[in-house]
Amino acid sequence: MPLVLPLLRKVGVKATGWPARPNIVALLAALLGLLSLQWPFVVLRQNRVVADGDAFGLFALTGGWSGWGGWGWLVAAAWLALAGGALLAPGRRRALPLAVALSVAAAAGFAALSFGAAGLTADNEFARVGIAAGAWSGVAALYVAGFALYAEAPQLLPLPVLALAALACLAPFQHLGIVLEYREVAAVFQQELVRHLLLVLAALPFALLAGAAIGQLAARRPAYENLLLGVTGFLQTIPSIALFGLLLPLLSAYGRCLTLGGVLAFGAGLLLFAVAGRWLLRRRTSPVLALVHGVALALGLLLLLPVLGVSLYQLLDQLLANGAAAWADAQWSSPLATLGVRGLGSAPAIVALVLYGIWPVVLQTHTGLKSVPAAILEAAKGMGMSARQIFWRVELPLAAPFFIQGLRAALLLLIGLTTVAVLVNAGGLGYFLLRGTEQSVADLVLLGSLPVVALSVGADALTRLLAWVWLPQGVRA
Repeated sequence: MPLVLPLLRKVGVKATGWPARPNIVALLAALLGLLSLQWPFVVLRQNRVVADGDAFGLFALTGGWSGWGGWGWLVAAAWLALAGGALLAPGRRRALPLAVALSVAAAAGFAALSFGAAGLTADNEFARVGIAAGAWSGVAALYVAGFALYAEAPQLLPLPVLALAALACLAPFQHLGIVLEYREVAAVFQQELVRHLLLVLAALPFALLAGAAIGQLAARRPAYENLLLGVTGFLQTIPSIALFGLLLPLLSAYGRCLTLGGVLAFGAGLLLFAVAGRWLLRRRTSPVLALVHGVALALGLLLLLPVLGVSLYQLLDQLLANGAAAWADAQWSSPLATLGVRGLGSAPAIVALVLYGIWPVVLQTHTGLKSVPAAILEAAKGMGMSARQIFWRVELPLAAPFFIQGLRAALLLLIGLTTVAVLVNAGGLGYFLLRGTEQSVADLVLLGSLPVVALSVGADALTRLLAWVWLPQGVRA
């Protein structure tokens, strides 16, 4: 016993026999990873149109290794090592074992998937290998384990990513069904991916500008706070398909009956009336006139939104295509329908995306401005700052992280919702979801959904980094 206790203390176990502060998140990830070994890992179908296939567990995949299920045993050993590190390793020495175990589990699982698919399809060139529930639950376990590693040592998180990247260059993943589907529709996939990104980029600036303005107005004017937050929140309750149905007749009539010059003149007139009237009256304006100016501003923006949104979309599309300017041959008397503003196409998709993307920006902008302590504002006034100086030098830096969170939420929302734009003939990655569902091809559905997940994860990481960089150094510390 005197020899055992010092040995246990070296690995982090107290005299009571239980580790100090185990990593519960890593332990849950290991348990989920071990559970995933019980389920089918891949499904082999004889061709792409066969609905049912033969399920294979991880231990049954022997491609690239010996015939005793080496990949399965390696993955199981990695999950057991992760559980052991979460339970036994001391806190300051736990990060490296977790990173190594996570890297081995990720690399071995991907190797089993790629080499196993190559072995299963060796005798049939038309066979397709689909990803089954065991592989997806393993991915979920890796995701949870990544959170555990991030809590222990964020600087070690790139280690499993590099392991996967290195293995992706060596493993024969081209035998997977999703890769074979991509090879058949590569040109269409690239086109729809560009459309998806263009719709998001065309809607995001208007959602940010309108959301920031509404959020600031709600924070400055308590009388309109409930109204503005209620209306923008109500837009989130409308189903996307129903909103497209409402926009279809409105935008059809909009494109047929109005011309480019008339819309720009009338919309600009409403904006000029709202802004100039508000500036001229200043503090002497009454609540009724303030409401009139607000309604004029909202109508002007709604009138110009389809034109500006479609023009920005076409501009980006033309710049990517051949560098030409959008609407180069447009005349002031041209009907908007001839310019692309119709009930179907990019116009209803952009308008719907803007209406949906406003809410998170409004909420975060309102929360950020309301969270600025009153004592700081009073100190700024005591220093002789004007209202404009207080906003730019005090309120905006403190509320900027909230605004970035609104940008993050809006961007993720738009990336996901753009998949529905295919219902109004606007294209996007939802094209493959719809086509795969109609043809009962699971790999084609994955071809449309996995890039959306990848775009969302990348956008989330980018906006989190932007929020961290924009956060004031004192608040960050």
